[in-house]
Amino acid sequence: MAVAPRSRMRIPEVVSDAWTPDAAERMAHELGIALRPAHWHVIGCARELRASLGSIPDFSLLARVTGLSIDAICSLFPGAERTVAWIAGLGASTSILLE
Repeated sequence: MAVAPRSRMRIPEVVSDAWTPDAAERMAHELGIALRPAHWHVIGCARELRASLGSIPDFSLLARVTGLSIDAICSLFPGAERTVAWIAGLGASTSILLE
């Protein structure tokens, strides 16, 4: 799977109310990510946490809830937390920059 170099990734800061799974597929494609079941698990958990917390979840909480390590999530989503937040329709997170 080819991905854009991390230094060149540009993640918009805008949250869209029009998020759909198709939109997530398009956003992931723009970043060179092919969404698989593990990606959807992380996206689903991130969206559920966002809904229950009212804010973008902390990356360590997301790791605990998904049952995946931070390293595993980073391997799924280059650009880490910001990429997960963007593809999941949460907006870009700036609480942890793992670049």
